[in-house]
Amino acid sequence: MSELKQQREQEGAIVPQSKRALANGGSPVAAYLAAHGVGMSGTFFKFAKDGKFRKTSDEEEIPEGTEFVVAYDSIQAGWIKFNGKGVAPDRHMGAIFDGYQPPNRQSLGDTDESQWETDLSGRPSDPWQHQMLVPLQNAETGDVLTR
Repeated sequence: MSELKQQREQEGAIVPQSKRALANGGSPVAAYLAAHGVGMSGTFFKFAKDGKFRKTSDEEEIPEGTEFVVAYDSIQAGWIKFNGKGVAPDRHMGAIFDGYQPPNRQSLGDTDESQWETDLSGRPSDPWQHQMLVPLQNAETGDVLTR
């Protein structure tokens, strides 16, 4: 039986790793990140064109019915700018439950709309997009995915 299922049966709820670390005197976010590798290095997943959820790293399917626990206190938010296929995006993101405040959009640059690419309707599309990363822990295996 997985640790998370066992915890749910014994305690009636799943307590995020960082909350358990806080009870032991550690930093909640640091403990969670250290234990699970959540954040920018988490395994990202997507809703693919074939109508299935897949890991972006290797296109492995995430089976329908898989149960996840939201690690809400590790949610990150901020700005992302995609730089083209094969190039890492620029990010200005942090843990919102640690008090992170994303920079003002104007401070990121790229404000000249005449220089922006256009969307499918022909309107200029801001290269900086607001994004939230929500870490999800597989209740059975403990693997962490980020969406």
